Amino acid sequence: MKRHTTTKGFTLTPADEARLDRRVARLEKRLRSFNPDLVHLQAVIERHARREEYTGSVRLSVLEQVLAASRNTAPSVRTLLTEVFSDIEAQLDRLKAGLRGKTVRGRARRLVHR
Repeated sequence: MKRHTTTKGFTLTPADEARLDRRVARLEKRLRSFNPDLVHLQAVIERHARREEYTGSVRLSVLEQVLAASRNTAPSVRTLLTEVFSDIEAQLDRLKAGLRGKTVRGRARRLVHR
């Protein structure tokens, strides 16, 4: 997977870099079935100039599909990374389910199949 990370207005702490690496590794596990040369992750994290608020934009390109995180504002980098990557993972699960010909419905689906 190709990965580009950009920060604006601050630098990532080693703890935040480690969290980012863990989230990317977790995402790579879900992307094993795709060709690594065709998967591209772009992350831009920006600190607000006046408030203690961080804005992030994460885009994952897979099979000519672009998955973009919709939850992109948080009071800390840690919270931002958690929300953004959770959103991307959910979108990726829906994409993979669509490719398999199934739908992902969460709890309602699990209750029906028991």
